[in-house]
Amino acid sequence: MYWSECGSSSAERRIVEASMDGSNIRTLTDSVRSPVSLRLDLPLLRLYWAESDLNQMDSVAVDGTKRMVRVLTNCSAFITNEFIRDDLFAFEYLSAMGMITSTVS
Repeated sequence: MYWSECGSSSAERRIVEASMDGSNIRTLTDSVRSPVSLRLDLPLLRLYWAESDLNQMDSVAVDGTKRMVRVLTNCSAFITNEFIRDDLFAFEYLSAMGMITSTVS
Protein backbone atom coordinates (compact mmCIF):
# COMPACT_ATOMS: atom_id res chain seq x y z
CA MET A 1 0.00 0.00 0.00
CA TYR A 2 1.06 3.59 -0.58
CA TRP A 3 0.27 6.83 1.20
CA SER A 4 1.50 10.38 1.58
CA GLU A 5 2.36 12.19 4.78
CA CYS A 6 1.99 15.97 4.76
CA GLY A 7 3.41 17.33 7.99
CA SER A 8 4.13 20.94 8.82
CA SER A 9 7.90 20.61 8.30
CA SER A 10 9.74 19.24 5.29
CA ALA A 11 11.08 16.39 7.47
CA GLU A 12 7.47 15.19 7.95
CA ARG A 13 6.52 15.17 4.24
CA ARG A 14 7.01 11.97 2.27
CA ILE A 15 5.47 9.23 0.17
CA VAL A 16 5.60 5.83 1.80
CA GLU A 17 4.94 2.21 0.93
CA ALA A 18 4.31 -0.80 3.16
CA SER A 19 3.06 -4.36 3.06
CA MET A 20 -0.69 -4.71 3.43
CA ASP A 21 -0.29 -5.71 7.10
CA GLY A 22 1.57 -2.43 7.79
CA SER A 23 5.00 -3.98 8.05
CA ASN A 24 8.06 -3.19 5.90
CA ILE A 25 7.44 0.58 5.85
CA ARG A 26 9.75 2.31 3.37
CA THR A 27 10.00 5.91 2.18
CA LEU A 28 9.83 6.16 -1.62
CA THR A 29 10.61 9.88 -1.68
CA ASP A 30 10.84 12.61 0.89
CA SER A 31 11.32 15.48 -1.52
CA VAL A 32 7.65 16.41 -1.66
CA ARG A 33 5.73 19.50 -0.63
CA SER A 34 1.99 18.83 -0.77
CA PRO A 35 1.41 15.38 -2.33
CA VAL A 36 -2.23 14.46 -3.01
CA SER A 37 -4.18 11.99 -5.13
CA LEU A 38 -1.77 9.06 -5.39
CA ARG A 39 -2.34 6.74 -8.35
CA LEU A 40 -0.51 3.49 -9.08
CA ASP A 41 0.19 2.56 -12.70
CA LEU A 42 0.70 -1.20 -12.46
CA PRO A 43 1.74 -1.82 -16.10
CA LEU A 44 4.51 0.81 -15.83
CA LEU A 45 5.24 0.18 -12.12
CA ARG A 46 5.05 3.93 -11.38
CA LEU A 47 3.34 5.89 -8.65
CA TYR A 48 1.86 9.26 -9.67
CA TRP A 49 0.71 12.12 -7.45
CA ALA A 50 -0.11 15.78 -7.65
CA GLU A 51 1.85 18.50 -5.93
CA SER A 52 -1.17 20.72 -5.43
CA ASP A 53 0.76 23.77 -4.22
CA LEU A 54 3.15 23.60 -7.18
CA ASN A 55 0.70 22.81 -10.02
CA GLN A 56 2.63 19.76 -11.09
CA MET A 57 2.24 16.02 -11.48
CA ASP A 58 5.11 13.92 -10.17
CA SER A 59 5.88 10.25 -10.46
CA VAL A 60 8.44 7.77 -9.23
CA ALA A 61 9.16 4.13 -10.01
CA VAL A 62 7.80 1.83 -7.29
CA ASP A 63 11.38 1.16 -6.16
CA GLY A 64 11.80 4.89 -5.43
CA THR A 65 13.99 5.71 -8.45
CA LYS A 66 13.44 7.62 -11.70
CA ARG A 67 11.53 10.63 -10.33
CA MET A 68 9.73 12.63 -13.03
CA VAL A 69 8.02 16.01 -12.78
CA ARG A 70 5.48 17.47 -15.20
CA VAL A 71 4.45 21.07 -14.65
CA LEU A 72 0.78 21.77 -15.38
CA THR A 73 0.26 25.10 -17.07
CA ASN A 74 -2.92 27.12 -16.55
CA CYS A 75 -3.83 25.07 -13.50
CA SER A 76 -5.20 27.03 -10.55
CA ALA A 77 -6.72 24.62 -8.02
CA PHE A 78 -5.82 20.97 -8.41
CA ILE A 79 -8.36 18.34 -7.38
CA THR A 80 -7.30 14.89 -8.54
CA ASN A 81 -5.75 12.77 -11.25
CA GLU A 82 -7.11 9.71 -12.99
CA PHE A 83 -6.05 7.14 -15.56
CA ILE A 84 -8.46 6.84 -18.47
CA ARG A 85 -7.27 4.10 -20.79
CA ASP A 86 -3.58 4.87 -21.33
CA ASP A 87 -3.69 8.59 -20.51
CA LEU A 88 -3.28 10.34 -17.18
CA PHE A 89 -5.65 13.26 -16.67
CA ALA A 90 -5.29 16.05 -14.13
CA PHE A 91 -8.58 17.55 -12.99
CA GLU A 92 -8.89 21.00 -11.48
CA TYR A 93 -11.68 23.13 -10.10
CA LEU A 94 -11.85 26.67 -11.36
CA SER A 95 -13.51 28.39 -8.45
CA ALA A 96 -14.15 31.64 -10.29
CA MET A 97 -16.06 29.80 -13.00
CA GLY A 98 -17.51 26.98 -10.88
CA MET A 99 -16.45 24.29 -13.34
CA ILE A 100 -14.07 21.36 -13.60
CA THR A 101 -11.54 21.08 -16.43
CA SER A 102 -9.01 18.41 -17.31
CA THR A 103 -5.52 18.27 -18.76
CA VAL A 104 -4.14 15.15 -20.42
CA SER A 105 -0.64 14.23 -19.39
